[in-house]
Amino acid sequence: MAGKRSGKNRSGRGPRKELERPTSTGVPSLPQGAGEQKATSKAFLLAITTGIVVAVASALVLAAGPEIVDSDAKKDQVRDTFRNDPELRYTVEPMDERLQLVLPAGFVLSDKQQRMIPSHELFASGELRAAGAATVDVLTLRVTLEGRRNQDIFVDSVAPVVVERQAPFSGTLFYAPSQGAGTVTKMMFNLDERQPRARIVENYEEGDGETARIFAGLTDGAKPGALFFRENTLTIKDAQEDALLIQSVATEQAVSFNIKIDYRIGGKKKALIIDDEGFPFRVSPLNCVTKGSGMGEAGAGSLGVAAYEDVWQLRDDFSGMERVADPQRFEAFRSC
Repeated sequence: MAGKRSGKNRSGRGPRKELERPTSTGVPSLPQGAGEQKATSKAFLLAITTGIVVAVASALVLAAGPEIVDSDAKKDQVRDTFRNDPELRYTVEPMDERLQLVLPAGFVLSDKQQRMIPSHELFASGELRAAGAATVDVLTLRVTLEGRRNQDIFVDSVAPVVVERQAPFSGTLFYAPSQGAGTVTKMMFNLDERQPRARIVENYEEGDGETARIFAGLTDGAKPGALFFRENTLTIKDAQEDALLIQSVATEQAVSFNIKIDYRIGGKKKALIIDDEGFPFRVSPLNCVTKGSGMGEAGAGSLGVAAYEDVWQLRDDFSGMERVADPQRFEAFRSC
């Protein structure tokens, strides 16, 4: 009779257990729900890490300042590093022939220099500037400013910086007043002021007063008005030029000065000093010993008298200059 099968297998061992099937990675699978918990933990850690990185990066940007955010500022940093280029480039051009000049007392021209006067060669040589010559009464300049940065440049002030004040020069005078209307300007320096600043140019009107009348007689009817930068703004962009036509007028003393331009770029205040090719600009009134009646209707008025060591005057036919016989009593209508 066949006996009953026991729970043992043929090998005599107990019942066979189902083995856990390996995963595709060879690692036993986790209990149900454990995978979701692990994924959630990873996402949580990733979110915290990302937040920390963003916070640190933001702090670094804020610490570095606005320049790191401003692309123009970053481009300018590169230009500063690889180019020897000023932020603000300038050129200066006299708007007259600079034939009306006066030398300080005591300067004696050499024979060679005197021979260069009639043909105007001496004025082009630069020797008079080196000797300290001043323009008589009014100096008119075109100052051209060019931006050399990606960021805008904001000009806040243009003003003469006085180097020296002296009595009117009384050495050698070269007298060749401007013929006809002068250049129309929009900015004027009144060098008689204690601290001169740029002023707008206004037209003279009867009743404006003695000072305005004197200025009008020297500038073809113009006078200094309100402060220029109180009513005007000046923004200079990259590779663009702005020309300033400036009249500098002195009626009391000889004044030596440079021109200072205050400007801002990227929130920083800076300054540029402009001179006359290594020398200060100089303006001197005539050395008047007798005042005339000045400007009147149709140019009428009595002549004033100025005194100098030597005087050279433009010939009537404008062909050159000739020496004046009595430099101690030189009649000069426009200034005296």
